[in-house]
This record gives sequence, C-alpha cells and structure tokens, in this order.
Amino acid sequence: MKIAFIGQKGIPVTFGGVEYHVDALATGLAARGEDVSVYVRSWYTPRKLQRVNGVRLLHLATIRTKHLDASVHSLLCSLHVLFAGADIVHYHGIGPAVFSLIPRLFGTRVVVTVHRLDWQTEKWGRIARWFLRLGEYLAVRIPDRTIVVSEDLQRHFRECHGKETVHISHGIELPHLRAPGVIREKH
Repeated sequence: MKIAFIGQKGIPVTFGGVEYHVDALATGLAARGEDVSVYVRSWYTPRKLQRVNGVRLLHLATIRTKHLDASVHSLLCSLHVLFAGADIVHYHGIGPAVFSLIPRLFGTRVVVTVHRLDWQTEKWGRIARWFLRLGEYLAVRIPDRTIVVSEDLQRHFRECHGKETVHISHGIELPHLRAPGVIREKH
C-alpha cells in the first residue's frame, strides 16, 4: 500500500511533537513493508536526504513565514500527491486538513490526525484563526477517518461538531531500565 504523509515539517525528527509522531509512524509502516512517502520542507530536512529508514522523502517548496509555511507546503503537497499514486494520504494538523479535499475529490482515501486545536494558540491573528477553524470543521467532514490524540479532542469533536473520531494516543518508547543492583555499604 502506498501511503503519503502531509502536514509535518519533515523527518528525521529534530524537533516538534507532530514530527516525532510522523517519524515513528512512517518508519514503522515502512518496516512492515508499506511504500511510505513523507513530504518534507527543505529548511527542516536537508535536500541531500532522499530516503530515511525505508521512507521516501519528497521535498517541495514553501514560503517560510509564520503564516504561509504550512499552508503553502500543504497545498503544493496536496496537488503533487494526485500524481504520486498514493492509496492513502495522511494529513497531520487542522491547518493542513483544509487541503485534504483535493485528493478526496479525486477518489484517494484520506486520513486526518488532529494533534491539537491550533486556533486556540495566541500567536495567531484573526485570519489565521479563521483558517484553522475551517481546518477543524473540514477535518471531520472530508476524510475517510479522523484520528485524535486525546479523549478531550474526541469529546470536543463529538460535542461541537456531532462527529465521532478515532482516539489513538501518541505512543512513547519507554527506556530500558536495569534491574536495581545490590547496594553495598562502605565499611
């Protein structure tokens, strides 16, 4: 199965919660034999990297500003993926979810994972908040499945939109702990 990820800055992860999530998910799927592509931003993932841990990295342009970076990149990725032959396009975030309509109109299966309600962040102005609220609205109406990472988000979508979502918490890898040794007292 060919799976494409859109919305994250890139992999391998250097910072960002969504990026950790996508890195683990994409490389895990690739290790299971799936054909996985992750759209990356060149300012985050060096252009020389074309593949990492079995995952194809697709570098597309963007405009690196606070308000246009994710939107421009997600739009261009959503157009590019139409010709990439993906069976499933997995969007991450409510902003990128706005563009999930593009592959959906062409019959491609779409999944959106909502990590948080970005419009609640104070850094966004009125227009950006409107755009993010539109993304929230579309995130439960366009895709074949909507995943949320917390029970609070699941409750929010049920109460505010009357829509059911799939709750899958972010996984973490626990460190390997050594069994405690015998402590010897000094005499």
